[in-house]
Amino acid sequence: MALIDSPPAAASDGIPQWSVVLGRADDMRAEVYVRLAGTALRERREHLRITGTLVGPQCERATTLPITVPLTAIPSVAAGCEPIARAILTEPSYWTPELPNLYRLQAQLMDGTSLLETCDCLVGLRRLGVRGRSFWLESRRFVLRGMAADGNHLEATALHEAGAAAVIVNPALDVCERADRSGVAIAAILPEFPTAGFDLASRLAHIAAWARHPSVVLAVIPRPFELESVQQLATQAQKMKGTMLLGLEVDGTAPPPRVLPKEIDFLAVCLPPATLPDAQWREHTHGIPLVARRPDVLHSAGHRRDCDQLQAALAAWGMAAGEQCLPWDWAGYCVG
Repeated sequence: MALIDSPPAAASDGIPQWSVVLGRADDMRAEVYVRLAGTALRERREHLRITGTLVGPQCERATTLPITVPLTAIPSVAAGCEPIARAILTEPSYWTPELPNLYRLQAQLMDGTSLLETCDCLVGLRRLGVRGRSFWLESRRFVLRGMAADGNHLEATALHEAGAAAVIVNPALDVCERADRSGVAIAAILPEFPTAGFDLASRLAHIAAWARHPSVVLAVIPRPFELESVQQLATQAQKMKGTMLLGLEVDGTAPPPRVLPKEIDFLAVCLPPATLPDAQWREHTHGIPLVARRPDVLHSAGHRRDCDQLQAALAAWGMAAGEQCLPWDWAGYCVG
């Protein structure tokens, strides 16, 4: 199940209530579910239904004849909670950086013949996951090479030409929308936790907002952190992140952490300039992808040299103990 882009309707607490979920999906067929959540809706669920259409694909780099697929309401009682509807796409077009295909969702929440809510937004169908110690996108290994980018302005053309993702601390939603259309993958870093207290709701709101954008492929929990707080966040995020992968930043100059929440999809291994991983990382035992990150590396957008240098340094480190190659490969290389 993959949470993807969803409309701007929001509850009183500001957390969007519409969500779009990708169910079973292969090259010939995709099931897309549209859901409107909210405690108040449950009391009236037998009277509510979602109607509308899904139209597309549209893509800045390709021209395809669009199709219109209706949403079919699923009885709320049978669904178990809030109003939900389904569209079935044949020969669906999925979102990738090379072909950032999007669909326009136009949906309405009806109470009998009365219109209660509407949404009009672009959604992307993204098939992203983890196999062993690698990321996989559209049935092929996806090695992320990321460069620091402005959280309020995206140099999409330069990044795309460099074949690079954008590493952004707390990216603005209009930046995510542009990345959706232009095909730039984003590794989004959560704002640093405050030294006192832990605001779970605000962190979950960030994750929910990013999960609506197919361009945001990774979300990273930064240091410092308390394991108990990370466990709580990772558990709650499972309900909303879909195929967006959730990672934890760790100190690469120290040995790998012994304990990790099982809901963490990958580790972002932080390596300050001129440092290499602790030798114990060669025996990495958690079995999840590792993304190497050098913070504070200055470079111009579109210049991927620092990523390539980091990859070369880690390749040499991996063979320094006499091995011809490591039994695993790094899943990504990020600078800045």
